[in-house]
Amino acid sequence: MAKAPDGYSRAQITLHWAVLVLIIFQQMGSGPMEQAWQDYVRGQGEVGGFQPHAMVGIVVLILVIWRLILRLRRGVPEPAASDSKYLDHASRIIHGLIYILLILIPVSGVSAWVFGVKAAGGVHGNLFGILFLTIMVHTFAAIYHHYILRDKLLRRMMVPDK
Repeated sequence: MAKAPDGYSRAQITLHWAVLVLIIFQQMGSGPMEQAWQDYVRGQGEVGGFQPHAMVGIVVLILVIWRLILRLRRGVPEPAASDSKYLDHASRIIHGLIYILLILIPVSGVSAWVFGVKAAGGVHGNLFGILFLTIMVHTFAAIYHHYILRDKLLRRMMVPDK
């Protein structure tokens, strides 16, 4: 097996931060989509049609798939040297959960908005709540590594590997 890279590539870093920005946009701009969905559920509207929220969700899905392909082809850095096996295990779980959610959320959204599957709309919203909590854990872990452990882990997602 090939040696793990020392850091992330420019593409991996760009995709990481681009997806984060799009998720923030999705949350901040979800009001019109939520209203359109509620109208549909009450029988006062139709699903489908142009909604920026839906379009951006599809872009997120594409970027996440691209990121997974890069991850499989290039690999990822080893866990920080200061990690315990428990932190390493927790990190793998959180990262895996983030990827799963970033795939399931757009898929459930498309199922609801394009195909009119009402149950998928509820799942979509619940999954986003789980994603938000998972991102918070991920963020606090990065801050912990940077300010408490001082292991330069956060720097790997800011400065591309040579």
